[in-house]
Amino acid sequence: PTYDASEGWISQGLAYWPVTFAALFVGYLQWDVLWMLYHSSLHFDELAHHLLFIAVTHYVLWGRYFARPFAWLSVTELSTPFLNCRWFLAATGSKGRAYDTCSLLFASAFLATRALGYGMGLVDLWLARD
Repeated sequence: PTYDASEGWISQGLAYWPVTFAALFVGYLQWDVLWMLYHSSLHFDELAHHLLFIAVTHYVLWGRYFARPFAWLSVTELSTPFLNCRWFLAATGSKGRAYDTCSLLFASAFLATRALGYGMGLVDLWLARD
């Protein structure tokens, strides 16, 4: 189904699930930036990564520009929930079976999305060129 954009949001006319994914993704990035600022754990590379993705997300939703590369880049972020789970367990001193499971899931998702995902994305972008 398509998104009717009755409230006049910038993503007017886009299919609903990409809008939902992008909104959740940008919300996570904004929360993480605030977390870094609040805890004074700001690293320039992480801040630049988050701010760039926030800007690109809004740009893609506004005019459908760079939608294909954005989709491939976003897929590579699918390992992030496992990284957060691993960090939470480490920070609370719960390095047991759950920590090992999260670590394995993170490593698997990271390698699959970064090595395989980026590779497939580059091939797809090359084949889709004008």
